[in-house]
Amino acid sequence: MTSISSNKESICASRRSKHHEKRSNNSEPAVPKDLAPALPLSKEEIQAKNREKSRRSYAKRKSEIQSRRRVTRSKVRHSKSLVMKLRPEISYASWENRNNQLNAYFRDACKGAESLRFLQNLVEEYLRDREWKTIETARSVFDSLLTSVEEFVRGVLNAMGAGAPLKATMSLSAKISEVIRYFDEMEIVRLECDSPTDVPKAMESVLHSLRKIEENDIRSREWNFMH
Repeated sequence: MTSISSNKESICASRRSKHHEKRSNNSEPAVPKDLAPALPLSKEEIQAKNREKSRRSYAKRKSEIQSRRRVTRSKVRHSKSLVMKLRPEISYASWENRNNQLNAYFRDACKGAESLRFLQNLVEEYLRDREWKTIETARSVFDSLLTSVEEFVRGVLNAMGAGAPLKATMSLSAKISEVIRYFDEMEIVRLECDSPTDVPKAMESVLHSLRKIEENDIRSREWNFMH
């Protein structure tokens, strides 16, 4: 009897020992596998990543500008077609005064110079200061002016639909739209540059193109500074 009891105790002790050992093993935190430390990117890899990021950003921005440029071209064509279809002169003092005022605003925006000469001066100013904000600020003036002209045109159309003031104002709308297109081209030139330090050199090409356009006195403004 004593032998049987002793054996039971021995078996129970053995089981308890195994149970505790198993629990102890399970409670131990898992030892993570050795992870290879991440190697720092090489200069070439960093440049490649930056180029890819710039390409994606450029593609998105260029698409927006090209879409805006198509709208502007459509406005130019529409303005010119309306000018050709207008009836003979119908003169109204208030319209003429407003049209003269808008033309004065346009001359002020161009600093009293012809539009191409104004753009040349603007690019030269950028090349001196290297501040793109100069271009953006000038462009915003023409955006605002074009909005004012289009509002005036709608007012004239709603009132009468024709007349000498409307003809002159539609011509002004076309001029402003063309200047804005040049700003769009400048923005695309800037986006084409791989580095901000490349922009001044590219803008020198823009300045050369503007001078050439002015010298040749070309009327059709389907220009691309990149070619």
